[in-house]
Amino acid sequence: MRNRFTNRIRSLLIIGVVCLGFSAAILGDVRLPGLDAAERWSRDLRFRIRGPVAPPGAVAILAIDDRSIQAIGRWPWPRVVLARAVAILASGGARSIGLDVLLPEPETAPEMGRIQGLMMAFTQLGLLTEDAASQAFFEEMADALRTADNDGLLAGAMAEAGNALLPMALIHGPPAPAAAGPEVAAILKRSRYRGGGGRGGGDVSPPFFYRALTPIPELAAAAAGLGYVNVTPDPDGAVRRFHLVMEYRGAEGAALMVPFPMRAAQIHLGLPDSAAGLDPPAGARLGDRLIPMDADGAFALNYYGPVGAIATYSLLDLLTGAVAPETFAGKTALIGAAAAGLGDHWPSPFSSFYWG
Repeated sequence: MRNRFTNRIRSLLIIGVVCLGFSAAILGDVRLPGLDAAERWSRDLRFRIRGPVAPPGAVAILAIDDRSIQAIGRWPWPRVVLARAVAILASGGARSIGLDVLLPEPETAPEMGRIQGLMMAFTQLGLLTEDAASQAFFEEMADALRTADNDGLLAGAMAEAGNALLPMALIHGPPAPAAAGPEVAAILKRSRYRGGGGRGGGDVSPPFFYRALTPIPELAAAAAGLGYVNVTPDPDGAVRRFHLVMEYRGAEGAALMVPFPMRAAQIHLGLPDSAAGLDPPAGARLGDRLIPMDADGAFALNYYGPVGAIATYSLLDLLTGAVAPETFAGKTALIGAAAAGLGDHWPSPFSSFYWG
């Protein structure tokens, strides 16, 4: 007990010295070498001194973990697996369902090509006639084709759920020579803050990007919301802030974009897209809620604790029935990568490994 008390006093003294350094730098309008690094270190230390705290319980994580991959197969999985997860969560009364998985290309199922070839040959050989047996066999092939359309199955599950959202990613690179087309333009329009314009009028200067990686139109149309999932780690690789706004400067025009977590919260609260707005320099608004942000549109993350602080379940347990769908009633259920091999992990104040 005495050692614990001594360590806490020592930590508080160190924080006090760091705070005095910050004050001297601010009052003297000078930039101390290593000040940013010291502030990051101090922030991490304060989290560890505070320790884990209980989250509100409105969010649950469904982890694409090593157990799931060992049972289902290597990633990426057929999208029918995600369709099944969405349907189960919707049946259990999840308030919103976030698929934190980028889906920028159609899934190509080999069986689809074979079935299409059989249907074409069946027709070209004159086997499709008015005979009931011929038509029944052709319809059976058509049913098999629809069942093999995993993108269609996922889109159908999302549309039926009515509360599933998908991510997009804003990416670096030279400006695109031309607009990406009306379908992508429509996706980007749905991902903007109300008002839709870019350039924060000098009140906020968020990071900007010239390109976007969006879901395929079929899935985007079925999603209840769309938002970016970009993170901006500090120089040491840890994620301590998250941008509430980023700017897209593509050929379709400039726009201030909404992040994925904002859309998830909006759907959870039953608010329309127009409820997400900017009020610079104060912050971003979600209905009557104001989330403070700094000059580049970011806010400091308040970690509840290490991995597992937020209720976490293996996605495999949801799919096999080991976890009841009703577990997620009234919650936002986030499906995302947790396996180390999938690469979506970052250092945090509590550990060197935290899921994105």
